[in-house]
Amino acid sequence: MFFQNFIKINHGRWMTLRTIYIPSSSSIYVHQSQVDVKPHLQNKYIVELDSLDQRNQLYIIHHYENHKGTNLFHNFGHRNDLPKHIHYFSEIQKLSNFRDFLNKTNYFSSKYQIRNLTINDKVWLVNPNLRLNISIVYKSNQCVCIAFGSDIKIA
Repeated sequence: MFFQNFIKINHGRWMTLRTIYIPSSSSIYVHQSQVDVKPHLQNKYIVELDSLDQRNQLYIIHHYENHKGTNLFHNFGHRNDLPKHIHYFSEIQKLSNFRDFLNKTNYFSSKYQIRNLTINDKVWLVNPNLRLNISIVYKSNQCVCIAFGSDIKIA
């Protein structure tokens, strides 16, 4: 129930600014995007569907038209409950060994794997309009990327 509440308080449109640091090359990149967190899908232009968790059915769907936009789709039922057009327009990439921790309503931490990468994410909802996050990516137990982000709710 805590996770569902965390998703509900994050519904809306967010402008994100992410700073990415690659330790091996001492490179820094900045990425700005827009994220829509919705309780259901309404867009037919979907190219990727990532299952983050079998228990909670949390999905990230990237738009075909606009690669700067991302929808977060969550369904707390079974995979069969997903609308049929999602399967038609999407490529599913399974995230494995997903573990999450929610100690407060406004803080969420997760750890998961994509192929040979392990990702640790932490998200803090500072107030209803400001969210901060950090992601650390490991490959063969070595840090390959650190990303800091801030999100401002715009709608």
